[in-house]
Amino acid sequence: MLPSIARDASIRRLKNWFEERLAASHPEVRETDFLVLKENAWEDYTEYLLRRAKIRIRKEGFSLNFHGEAWSEDLLGRQ
Repeated sequence: MLPSIARDASIRRLKNWFEERLAASHPEVRETDFLVLKENAWEDYTEYLLRRAKIRIRKEGFSLNFHGEAWSEDLLGRQ
């Protein structure tokens, strides 16, 4: 297991990268609308990453529940 500070720093860097790419791809979306877009897209993106990781739950009674929309890579633009 990663120490929590290393884990949190990694997640923070990924989220900052994601937010920068999203803002660059959607300069027309501002203020509250951008906050809503960012949070919804972040949920979709992290669920996409979890699906790609093919995580297996080994303990009975636990499962992953996905609530977001299917992730579209076009949301971050092509670079």
